[in-house]
Amino acid sequence: MKNFRKNEIGITLIALVITVIVLLILAGVTIATITGDNGILTRAQEAKNQTENAGDIEKIRLAITEAQIGENGYQELDATNFQEALNNQFEGKNLQLTDNGDGSFIVNIDNMSKKYYVDSTGQIISNENMLEISTKEELKAFRDDVNKGNTYEGWYVYLTNDIILDINEEWEPIGIYQEESTSPDDENNIPFKGIFDGRYHTISGIYTNSDLKNRGLFGLIKEATIENVGIVNGNIQGTSRTGAIVGYAYQNSKIINCYNSSNIIATNNYVGGIAGFIKDETIIQNCYNTGNITSSGQEGIVGGIIGGTSNALIYNCYNSGNIISSAQGGIIGGIIGGIGKSTMKNCYNTGMIEGKTVGGISGSVSNNALIENCYNVGSLKSTGGNAYGINSSGNSFATFKNNYYLENTVNGSNDIYPEEECKVKNSQEMKELYSALGKAYEEDANNINNGYPILTWQ
Repeated sequence: MKNFRKNEIGITLIALVITVIVLLILAGVTIATITGDNGILTRAQEAKNQTENAGDIEKIRLAITEAQIGENGYQELDATNFQEALNNQFEGKNLQLTDNGDGSFIVNIDNMSKKYYVDSTGQIISNENMLEISTKEELKAFRDDVNKGNTYEGWYVYLTNDIILDINEEWEPIGIYQEESTSPDDENNIPFKGIFDGRYHTISGIYTNSDLKNRGLFGLIKEATIENVGIVNGNIQGTSRTGAIVGYAYQNSKIINCYNSSNIIATNNYVGGIAGFIKDETIIQNCYNTGNITSSGQEGIVGGIIGGTSNALIYNCYNSGNIISSAQGGIIGGIIGGIGKSTMKNCYNTGMIEGKTVGGISGSVSNNALIENCYNVGSLKSTGGNAYGINSSGNSFATFKNNYYLENTVNGSNDIYPEEECKVKNSQEMKELYSALGKAYEEDANNINNGYPILTWQ
């Protein structure tokens, strides 16, 4: 009797749907209008999905708040307390939480039919705005879509495999800074504005051999995040604003947990192993470069990590690549070529540097720049200008705090930096400096850096 009743109800519902469709047709509504890509039923389903997504996002937000309010007050969001809070909010749902290892998470609901990305600030992006890239063809298609005008603002783009590009094919960067533009905000420029997460994969085989500016994996980014990706086995050549990860980054962009091991050749200013030029509160954090950098031409402001900065933040980075500049006006720093109105903390250089004006950490500084808790053990050689253990040139309004360099590393016009906060140490003293340099450093217990202090994330 119960089964009959269920069948009866099912037949009644089917009849109701058919009746509604017939009435709509009699009213002049076509089948296509009802069932097409933009039809009534399609739009109704989309509205239903949007409502469900909004409900899911609200529950995830509540779970974040619940997870951060512990028994003793505020606590950092971690996988354990987040999972527990999600289970409370989505009672009875099949949940899977993935910890990305960088403060962000992926929340899968109902056997992965719904997916949400949660970044370290609590921003939530639903599956509709997530793009998975697993092949070089998909990476190129994404690049082409950006360069046609889709900035991917509000999107999470991520790699699921290592990507191998054709080393003989010229790479067009993601995001366009037009050659004739005088500002990154010129209307003809097209920046990438989303989140690009390499998920600790590598991109190999990037090849650029160009006399154009803003070369790298990305050409121009704005309010964007690039994280967890390595550039390997590449050959990057450009002029101004060239870096393996990005040529030009501005307006609160972030470059986090990225590295480069590819060689870079440049013929003008603002060249770095990670980024060419960054500004406007852009952050570079936990990045490193092992690739060699060669600079030539009339001018050459070059750094192991960044070519130049203005009002930016650089934390916990290191360079071990060699930098050689034959540029007539070359200014070279182990971490930054030219630092302006920016803060740099907890960075070190072990690479050999040779050029006209050389600094172990920065080539030059300008007003309001701060360099703190940094050290250099790389050899420095000036070819006609100055060579200093930490910084080579600039004005007296910059601030230096708690910086060190290894004795007998400077082979040039000067061996003593004129600031009290830049001290010379012998090899054994340098190896014992990890506690004096602050909490970002630790002892090189496994000798991965010849015994010199390493960063805690290494």
